[in-house]
Amino acid sequence: MQIHHDQFLKEQYIPLLEQINPHQVPHWGKMSYQHMLEHMIYSFEVSCQHQPVPCVNEPERVTKMQAFLLSDMPFKENTKSPILGEYLKPLIYESAEEALQLLKEALHKYVKQYTEAENVLVYHPIFGTLGKPLNDALLYKHAVHHLKQFGVEL
Repeated sequence: MQIHHDQFLKEQYIPLLEQINPHQVPHWGKMSYQHMLEHMIYSFEVSCQHQPVPCVNEPERVTKMQAFLLSDMPFKENTKSPILGEYLKPLIYESAEEALQLLKEALHKYVKQYTEAENVLVYHPIFGTLGKPLNDALLYKHAVHHLKQFGVEL
């Protein structure tokens, strides 16, 4: 049975994160569990961006990247963000528990924006202008990528 992206984000994502030992060594990459949580908070915040922001990609590339979001292809291991750079950002929060709570709040804000108005468009600095289906697909794909990084298989 295939689950809808938004249903996964609302119902399964947080319980799967809660299963990860905060001291789990990632299968790839530099992020600790807490780094990953803070990174995903940022991702959900970006996915609520209602003011136009410059996109780092040309329109032709954005079209291909949006098609990728709707495909079954996963993000590759060690994918680097063109806007975040090579190095880890310093941790912001005191603990993984605090970061997880704030991620829950960021997810709630994301869900709420589409509950209030399903036709909302957001402006993503890498993937361009996104409606709900593309935004859900991006966050689903990104969430699954980092769950796998910490050993959670779906």
